[in-house]
Amino acid sequence: MSAQQNSHQSSAQNSAIVTRLDLLELRMTHLEENEDTNYRLLSTKINSFEKENEKEHKRLYEKIDAIDEKIEKLDAKIDNKIESLDSKIDNLESKMNKKIDDLESKINNKFDGFKKDLKWELGLGATIVTATIALINVVQHFLS
Repeated sequence: MSAQQNSHQSSAQNSAIVTRLDLLELRMTHLEENEDTNYRLLSTKINSFEKENEKEHKRLYEKIDAIDEKIEKLDAKIDNKIESLDSKIDNLESKMNKKIDDLESKINNKFDGFKKDLKWELGLGATIVTATIALINVVQHFLS
């Protein structure tokens, strides 16, 4: 009976082992199927992410290009403004120099006129003084 029990026990163990092997084989099949599914899902998500990332990069580059254009326009405006201001400064400097030259000319003319008037007045004054002295001398001569 012992052999029969051993055989029955061995048969039960073999049956349990076969059942476990069948379960392991089934799990292995599921794992392989899941691996393929997971790989496809991962691949799809990666592709989707790459497309989205590409779109985002494109939007960013478009924004950068727009900003670059604005910067170039502002640089051009600033350059034009600087040139305009430089031109105005040059014109004002030219006008100021002309006014200074005109003022110097007027001052010199007035000074020359003043010198002529002063010479004439001094000459007239000297003539009057000389005539007065001569008259005093004549009067003294007749009085003496």
